[in-house]
Amino acid sequence: KITTPVLFPLEGLRLRSLALDDTHSVYDLWAVCNHTGTASFGHYYAYCCERANGACQWFEYNDERVREIAAEERYLYCRAQVVQTVAI
Repeated sequence: KITTPVLFPLEGLRLRSLALDDTHSVYDLWAVCNHTGTASFGHYYAYCCERANGACQWFEYNDERVREIAAEERYLYCRAQVVQTVAI
C-alpha cells in the first residue's frame, strides 16, 4: 500500500505533456477514493464534488454518513489512491 501523499490541483490539472494530443489534456477533480487501514484490511470512503452554479462543494461519503467538507479541510484530508477526473 502506498502511503505517500499525492499533491494535485482541484481544478485545471494540465496533462498536456503526457497526452498524445490536445483533445482532453486539462482536468478538474470530481472525486477522491480514500482507504484507511492496511493492504489486507481497511475501510474505503470518498470525497465528491457537487457543482452548483459553477462552484464545487465537497462532501465526504462514509457508509451512511454524508457531511460537507469545509474549504480549510480539503487539503488535509485528501490522501488519494484513486482519482476520478472529468475533462473540461
